[in-house]
Amino acid sequence: MNKLWIWTVLGWASGRLIDWECGGRGQATFERPLVRLRRWNARLLCTDEYVVYEQGLSTGRHYAGKDRPGALERTHARLRHWLARFRRRTRVVSRSRDMAGRSP
Repeated sequence: MNKLWIWTVLGWASGRLIDWECGGRGQATFERPLVRLRRWNARLLCTDEYVVYEQGLSTGRHYAGKDRPGALERTHARLRHWLARFRRRTRVVSRSRDMAGRSP
């Protein structure tokens, strides 16, 4: 099974989505949003500690850590919830009688 990964780029101050890319989990998919991100002249890029980031980003402009994931994780949760609508899962839609009778 080929999994599709969604790479997101968020603005640090605003927390808004700047760019995104769909594809695999490899270096080639990472390079596509990175090329588009260069026009923003970002001084610091913050990521988690995935090996692809260390290979593609220069030292001094890259911060790897898990201490500031709040906005990114909120965005990923909303995105996962929205995409899960395309397939039926019990965690997305409650099957309780109380929730089934409510309108959205």
